[in-house]
Amino acid sequence: MDTFYSSLPVIDEFSGIADLENYTRMPDSWHVVIADIKGSSIAIKNGEYKAVNIIGVSVITSILNVIKPLTIPYIFGGDGATLCVPHEVLSQVKNALLTTQNMADYQFNLDLRIGIIPVSVIYAAGHDVLVARHQVSEHYIQAAFAGNGLDYAEDIIKNESVESPYRLEPASDLIEADYTGLECRWDNVPINMVRQFHS
Repeated sequence: MDTFYSSLPVIDEFSGIADLENYTRMPDSWHVVIADIKGSSIAIKNGEYKAVNIIGVSVITSILNVIKPLTIPYIFGGDGATLCVPHEVLSQVKNALLTTQNMADYQFNLDLRIGIIPVSVIYAAGHDVLVARHQVSEHYIQAAFAGNGLDYAEDIIKNESVESPYRLEPASDLIEADYTGLECRWDNVPINMVRQFHS
């Protein structure tokens, strides 16, 4: 089992996040996973903020469940997620992504763009992916990223005007995924407030 991320030292002080000396370069054998809901701003304005958030959390939950007990770094972006995974779990991660993509379309009629980009490809393009672990609370450690490599990876997946071998197309057959532990504790918010927040 790849213990790269779980073996990294933990940053205790919040100010330490700003110090690049606390970051470690992601191994080039790892991969960056990008998940992004197309047209999420319009969906939120139409009152579908719960669906948008549920799909983003579902991406993370399905991947964490399928690779456990492996620990990986990830960030939740509200309308999607970014994760880094080692090569050894790539097949399981791909299945979880495709299943969640199908779920987003079938349950919520939303288009989830997904892709997996090798870190080695990001490095070859002149970008970097640095990661650190920050102790947010007694029971929670959060990943912190630096470098512009994740932005580069996201552009590859979101820019549909350019063909990419790293973008995953919808699967014709449904694959099971494990969403155990999924929670989305949203209180109802008036639509006009949601629109104002995202304007």
